[in-house]
Amino acid sequence: MKSPPDKSDIREVHLEKNKIVIAIAAYSKRVWVYESNTGVNHLIPVTNFYNEIMRVKNERNPKIALEVKRLFTNLDELTDKEIIQGFLSYNKYLNKIKIDYSLFLSKDKSEKKSFLNIFGGKKIDG
Repeated sequence: MKSPPDKSDIREVHLEKNKIVIAIAAYSKRVWVYESNTGVNHLIPVTNFYNEIMRVKNERNPKIALEVKRLFTNLDELTDKEIIQGFLSYNKYLNKIKIDYSLFLSKDKSEKKSFLNIFGGKKIDG
């Protein structure tokens, strides 16, 4: 896919294959989400989106975390998973599009252990 205004290359990250697509245009410094159900491109504020990516990455270096232009200049350093997690976090609070978050829950459902089970304690019935 090409960027609509200038026909430059974009990075596409699919939340749902061909249904919800995050598009990042480095040349024009824009981010939007395409929603196939409505056919609408929703513009995403770059600063808020980048902040959420840095939050989910747990990036604490201020030279990286506070330099928003890195989203475009160092785009190849971000994985699709980090971009998706950042967008899901952003969308959870700012609600740009309706998403079924159950599609993104962890597939491995490991058995939850209680605090006592981890340390070998015994449960006391009261």
